[in-house]
Amino acid sequence: MNTVIILGIIIVLGITLLAVLINYGNKYMASNDVINGVYPGDDLIAKKDQVLFFAKEIDIDAPAAIVWKHVAQQGQKKAGFYSFELLERLLTFKIRNTYNIVPEWSELKTGEWIYYHQMGIGSGIMEVEEGKYFTMLSDTRKPPINNGKAFALRAIPGGDFAWTWNFHVTSIEENRSKLVQRCHCYFSPNNLFTRGYIKFFLGIPSIVMTTRQMFVLKACAEGRFPKQQVN
Repeated sequence: MNTVIILGIIIVLGITLLAVLINYGNKYMASNDVINGVYPGDDLIAKKDQVLFFAKEIDIDAPAAIVWKHVAQQGQKKAGFYSFELLERLLTFKIRNTYNIVPEWSELKTGEWIYYHQMGIGSGIMEVEEGKYFTMLSDTRKPPINNGKAFALRAIPGGDFAWTWNFHVTSIEENRSKLVQRCHCYFSPNNLFTRGYIKFFLGIPSIVMTTRQMFVLKACAEGRFPKQQVN
């Protein structure tokens, strides 16, 4: 009996520690100003439906115009997502990162679908202010219209799932800028099991991949990644 109790305590402590680390990871790269600030795209999911949130920010020693060009060309069919390409491909995402600027990929339009996976998973662009920000939404309650094979990820079978992914670029000085990304998430049903499932299977990979993404975007904008030949 003592062994069972000890094992139970270890499991509870392990789950608690994991939850604390995930909650920390969701905001560890963001200042209080960014966490508590109000940004375009925050209202794409109603306040009452916002279950989870993460934010990241990074200062970049490059003009905002350069940062924007890298950020704007993200997508499975474009420059990738500046993260762990090998891991993405192991998980069946046919993504190849491109670290130099490709002019024909830089234009973003409202209604455009940004693909994450070649099967059609992605998000729709909801608003764009050239050089400053763009907002995206994936929502099973509002499936994409007239976007071919595009579809919103249904992370919980039989339930609904929605999330925003918004990028903001601002100038700090003439040759310095700040990149911020924010995400709000909704899912139903919302209970202890589904919350744990979303945090573990989607939250942890998101923290890891977006952290890498921010540092690589910074390196690209600062010219610290080698130029590539685009196929």
